[in-house]
Amino acid sequence: MGLITADDAIGRDASGFFNTITGYSEPPMFDRLIMAPAGMREALVMMIRREADRAKSGQSASITAKINALVGTAIIEELYAASAAGVRIRLGVRGVCCLRLGIPGLSENILVASIVDRYLEHSRAFIFRNGGDTEVYASSADWMPRNLDRRVELTFPLVDREARARIVQALEAHFDDNQKARQLGPDGGYR
Repeated sequence: MGLITADDAIGRDASGFFNTITGYSEPPMFDRLIMAPAGMREALVMMIRREADRAKSGQSASITAKINALVGTAIIEELYAASAAGVRIRLGVRGVCCLRLGIPGLSENILVASIVDRYLEHSRAFIFRNGGDTEVYASSADWMPRNLDRRVELTFPLVDREARARIVQALEAHFDDNQKARQLGPDGGYR
């Protein structure tokens, strides 16, 4: 997934990003972009915790993500805590997923579906309900230590209503698939 935009804030962030990766400056404070290893993990943790806080206060809360891998205890523990708080979590994880499902009081609200088909498909997107002010992001990063801690990666928000709707529709199609999708079970096997 990519974004073509004339958004001034994203343009300023992109300039700061390129100055950083070319060695001309330190990572700036970004307005819209989220960069790894300089803050992406912290931003994801904050968004997951925000959903958990909303669920604890009785609000509708959900997280939907499509990634290629989910590895590493920090994000998984945050997802467990959010699930325990009542957040509905749907994860499309194409490859390795170290999260365990079906653990009472911990991962009962988490669904993991994988689709592997003829074509290698790498898009990553995240949706956070945010109390009805839904936030939609696309990213280059998987939720694993090498992407969040050791690589330069970017996550960007989709602020245009039509662009957000297209990403949401694509992720809904992922979870509606009844031909190629496999669901992860509590035993670690797929059905």
